[in-house]
Amino acid sequence: MPEKDTDDDEVGDSCDNCSEKENPEQIDSDSDRIGDECDNCRYVYNYDQSDADGDGWGDACDTCPYIYSRSNLDQDNDGWGDICDNCIFYSNPEQEDRDNDFLGYLCEADKDGDEIGMGC
Repeated sequence: MPEKDTDDDEVGDSCDNCSEKENPEQIDSDSDRIGDECDNCRYVYNYDQSDADGDGWGDACDTCPYIYSRSNLDQDNDGWGDICDNCIFYSNPEQEDRDNDFLGYLCEADKDGDEIGMGC
């Protein structure tokens, strides 16, 4: 009796690294034993496929792992997704916020705190 092949990719389920989706090549770019077609972080090892916010991006590669965001966009490439970045146009990986107003220090108009804009 032939082995079950749920996705009809000619790779039996017991050997298939993604039995829910057809993937005859069995590509696994991050070597986590989850095929790219089913992997929620194709290029970052994350065997457990954890996704705390349920947005489809695995926690290992999610730029906002605790805030739901389908885009995972990070315009300033600082490792913080735009939806949770306190200064989306300037790279600030430490997310420094000296006055605790939820706006990153690099985006503050009044960096010295004297209530006069820096251009004045």
